[in-house]
Amino acid sequence: MLSKLFEKEKPILILAVGLFMSVFFFYYTYIHPTAGDFKNPLYITLLLWGLYLFTMLLIDFIGRKNNIAKNKSYKILLFALFTTAIPETFLYEKTFLSFFLVVLALRRIISLPSGIDIQKKIFDAALWISLASCFYFWSALFFIVLYAGIFIFSRENYRNWFIPFTGMGVVILFSNVYTLLVQNAFYTPLDWIRPAEFDFLIYSSFKYIVPLTLYAALLVWSLFDLFINWKQKKLKNKQLTSLLLCILVISLTVVLFTHQKNGSELVFFVFPFAALFSNYLSFAKDYVFKEILLWILLLLPFLIPFLK
Repeated sequence: MLSKLFEKEKPILILAVGLFMSVFFFYYTYIHPTAGDFKNPLYITLLLWGLYLFTMLLIDFIGRKNNIAKNKSYKILLFALFTTAIPETFLYEKTFLSFFLVVLALRRIISLPSGIDIQKKIFDAALWISLASCFYFWSALFFIVLYAGIFIFSRENYRNWFIPFTGMGVVILFSNVYTLLVQNAFYTPLDWIRPAEFDFLIYSSFKYIVPLTLYAALLVWSLFDLFINWKQKKLKNKQLTSLLLCILVISLTVVLFTHQKNGSELVFFVFPFAALFSNYLSFAKDYVFKEILLWILLLLPFLIPFLK
C-alpha cells in the first residue's frame, strides 16, 4: 500500500509528508527531553521550520526537472524519513542552512545537461557553495562536484573552468565588507579553513547506529543494483548517475572530515541517498520487498526517541 501510494506525485502526498515532518520538527524542538539544548527565538524556529519544508519541495523539484525518479514521490518521503530518524540533521540551524545552500547549488549543477545558460548556472552554483562554506566550512568540498559537472557536461569551453573563482570572489568580497563594517576585521580564504577531525565516538550510540546501519545497507543495495544495470542505461542517464555518485562521495567526505561531529553533518548525506535509493525503488519490481522496506523506514523515526 505504501509503495503504491508514493508511486504517483500528488499535492496531497506533499501535504502529508510536510505534516509528518512538522510534527517531528516541533516535537524535537519543544517536547523531547533534549529540546532545551536547541532553544531559539520563535522567529528563528519558524524560519528553520520553513526552510526545512522548503528544502523538501526543492528536492522534489530537482527530481522532477532532471528525471530523478520522475513523477514519483519517493524522494520527498525518503528525505522526510531520513531527517526525522536523525533529528540532529534539522536542529542545528547553521548546518542546515549550509545544506540548503548546497542543494541550491546542486540544482544548478544537475541542470547543466540542458545546455541553457551554462555559464550563469556555474556562477550561481559557485556563489551558493561559497555562501554555504561561510556557515559550514567543509561544504566547500562541493566545489569538486561543480568541477565534476563542468567536466561531464561542458568541458569544451575553457572559460567555464574559471567561472567558479568569480562566484567565490564575490562572496569573499561582500563577506569582508560585512566583517569590516561590523567587526572591523578582514579575513582571507585561509581564515575560513577548519581542521579535519576523525573522532567518531558520537556515532557509537544506538540512536545513530540503528538508522545509519539501515541506510548504509539500503544505499549499498541500490548501488549494487545500479552497477548491475549500468550497461542498459542511456548515455545521458549514465552522466547524471555519475554526478550523483560524485555528490555521494563528497557528502561522505564532508561527514568524515568535518571538525564538529554532532550528527548534524549527516544532513549532507540525505540528498544523494534520497536520489539514488528513490531511483532504485522506482524500478524495483518486487512489490512485497519494497513495501517491507518502506514500512521499516516509516516506523524507524518513532523508535529513535527511545534509543540512547
